[in-house]
Amino acid sequence: PVTGKYFQFVNLRKMLDALDFKHILLVIDICFGGKFGDDARTAFSFTPEQKAELDELALTESDRSKGDYAAVDMRYYLKRKLMFASRYFIASGIGSVRDGNAQHSPFARNVLDALETKGNKSIQRDDVLTFDELKMYCDKGVNMPIHGHFGSHKGGDFVLVPRTVREALEA
Repeated sequence: PVTGKYFQFVNLRKMLDALDFKHILLVIDICFGGKFGDDARTAFSFTPEQKAELDELALTESDRSKGDYAAVDMRYYLKRKLMFASRYFIASGIGSVRDGNAQHSPFARNVLDALETKGNKSIQRDDVLTFDELKMYCDKGVNMPIHGHFGSHKGGDFVLVPRTVREALEA
């Protein structure tokens, strides 16, 4: 193990935010990992332009015959979730965290469980894992995870879509 070396979170946030990716998710499983978000938590709301774009998408993609209360189809759901950039982090805790006594820490085990089941233990059961579902998995552990957004977050979501689902939607 490396001791006496560290990387300042402020520098890591800047480096990650500068990457040319629309969606970024950072998973941090270290003591005090929640400090990554200390100065990154800001209230977010859609701009009028973003809201208009979402409304237009809803009018063109949703099944209007069922009205506003119908569940949207998967294509619309994913377009809505992914149309704006996202910068999320989730950390195993804000202070000292439990390492566990197995191959993985309790936090890492919950992250892996979410990935392995594709979120299908959640309410949706759609083979798509959203950031909110990942948070639900992680909240079940012995640690108290910290999560939020950082940098140039624009209100999008981080969604993991298996290739089989993506190919079916593109067909």
